Amino acid sequence: MAFLRQWLLGVVCCAFLVSLLDQLTPEGSVRRLARFSGGLVLILCMLRPLGTAEPRELALDLDGLSADRAALEEQYREVSEQSLAAVIAARTGAYIEDKAHALGAEVTAEVTVREEEGAFVPDRAVLFGEENAELAALLTQELGIAPEKQEWRAER
Repeated sequence: MAFLRQWLLGVVCCAFLVSLLDQLTPEGSVRRLARFSGGLVLILCMLRPLGTAEPRELALDLDGLSADRAALEEQYREVSEQSLAAVIAARTGAYIEDKAHALGAEVTAEVTVREEEGAFVPDRAVLFGEENAELAALLTQELGIAPEKQEWRAER
């Protein structure tokens, strides 16, 4: 960090001196020559670390980058799967609530999902409201939620 600070300070000082020189030179060819020379000095000042660096310091750690990329991909995959599972659970709960409403029942549903062959499917349902046999049969038939995985609760 100290190296970066020192380099940046050097570049800023050089830019300041080049700017000052530009303001002090008279118009015409002298100013054009001063600007050109000042630009070259500024470029050299900016590239100075490349001349003093060891070749080992400039080498890229490609193995480390590959490992980091693989870890980030795995993290992204996990977050993506969790998000997808949450969306499927929420939409399945909304579907159950719509079906209950169509049957004349007031039910609120909380659904959990499980992964099966790379896809998320409904696994359990906690249903808040009065137990409805027709809705329970519908959950088993359409969503594959077995009766023993349907939990009915009177209140939330």
